[in-house]
Amino acid sequence: MVLIAFSYAKSLENTSKLTSKQLTRLDSINTYLNEVLTLERKKHAEQDSIIVNLEDVIKKHEKAKKREKLKNVFIQIGAGIVIAAETGLITYLILK
Repeated sequence: MVLIAFSYAKSLENTSKLTSKQLTRLDSINTYLNEVLTLERKKHAEQDSIIVNLEDVIKKHEKAKKREKLKNVFIQIGAGIVIAAETGLITYLILK
């Protein structure tokens, strides 16, 4: 009877050690998965940041293009006014 009880106690101890090892392994796996998840979140945050920055750069570039077009329109209008004034002056001098 004592031998059976001792054997049963030894069996429980071995099972306890095995369960402890399994829990340690599961903790290690959970820690690893949490680290992987943290890295993935960080990667996605960086990608989102890059996308936002690129969108800002694109908007600024589009504004600069619009300003350049507007500037060119005013230059053409100014050149037209100068040419018209010169033509008017020449015509006035010729007719005088």
